[in-house]
Amino acid sequence: ECMNGPYFPNDPDGALYKIPVPGVTWAGANPFGEGFCLGFETGQVVFTECMAQPVSGIKVASTSHEAVNGFAFSQNWLAVTTRKDINFIGPCLPRTQSPNVVTIFGGGGDVTVAPTSGHFVIPLGPDGIMYVKPGIGEKDPVTIGRSEKSDLNFCRVLALPGEGGNDVVVCAGRRGGLGFANYREGIRGHTLHSVAFRDLDLVDVCSVATAEKPLAVVAAAKDGSLVFFDDILTDKSPKIIKFNGIKGTVYRVLSTQGVVYLLTSKGLFAFFRLAVALHQGDTSEHGITNILRMPIQAADANLVGNKWLLAVGTDDVFRFDLEKMPKSPDDGRIAQEHPEQVKAEPQWIESRFEQTSECMAAAV
Repeated sequence: ECMNGPYFPNDPDGALYKIPVPGVTWAGANPFGEGFCLGFETGQVVFTECMAQPVSGIKVASTSHEAVNGFAFSQNWLAVTTRKDINFIGPCLPRTQSPNVVTIFGGGGDVTVAPTSGHFVIPLGPDGIMYVKPGIGEKDPVTIGRSEKSDLNFCRVLALPGEGGNDVVVCAGRRGGLGFANYREGIRGHTLHSVAFRDLDLVDVCSVATAEKPLAVVAAAKDGSLVFFDDILTDKSPKIIKFNGIKGTVYRVLSTQGVVYLLTSKGLFAFFRLAVALHQGDTSEHGITNILRMPIQAADANLVGNKWLLAVGTDDVFRFDLEKMPKSPDDGRIAQEHPEQVKAEPQWIESRFEQTSECMAAAV
């Protein structure tokens, strides 16, 4: 199942630069300026410039010294997740030498920031979703959202600005499907809307928002199926498509500037103008999508603005310059493919999503 076609040379000034970084487990944006943030198997976090050369760092971001699998920044506080603990570090100000570290033991698989409230949002697998206000103290409670009826295994989380001071929190929930609910501090309960599809194991979700469609999202299934919601709050009949050229097990779906990126166990796939086609309803089998296949070995990836995509392999960071990627079908590395329509009946469920305040020791 190897991918055909020539590949990029390893070039610091080109589309791909493969950077040796022993022990790296996570890579994303540096919240303090240009460059990147790298997480390590030792629990360390390092901030770098754009060639991945270290600038500063946190020697113990994980109290358990566990591998970093998620990172976020809000209101001068950092959140760092691992399989064994969730760590909040701050305030991170220019002259702060020793910021506070607050640790919740019990792991999280991801972390993002809710754009309206600024709170950290952390999926806890079958145990629900944790919401944490930046600046938390060791004795302060955290908020957990749980549903009695849902089968969601919350693994990846996306937070979008809602209406009336709410955030819209969307989670990929594996075979339980996709779930979403409003979030606002102090509200006891919301309705959790979840939708499952037979035979689809949803592993990730990302925004494909435009100014006209701010709540458009696409979810990715483990087998490469893509589920597109025009508006996550109102679209009850999402489009589901799949490309035969996708190989491997899906790990991540990302999108920027109309391009959808899919990271699998067999490589990184770029689908040019796919988000635009989805918005326009042009996903019939007559529509053609230009696809760039890049056969890298990586397990995680994140976007850094509209400029970079960072993928993490074993002891390597693959830095893709999105502006320099070939996009023309005249380029020999670009394949063209018709998407197939996937027939999977959506099964919608509504349930009460209780938000409870809990002391940190009992939170996970």
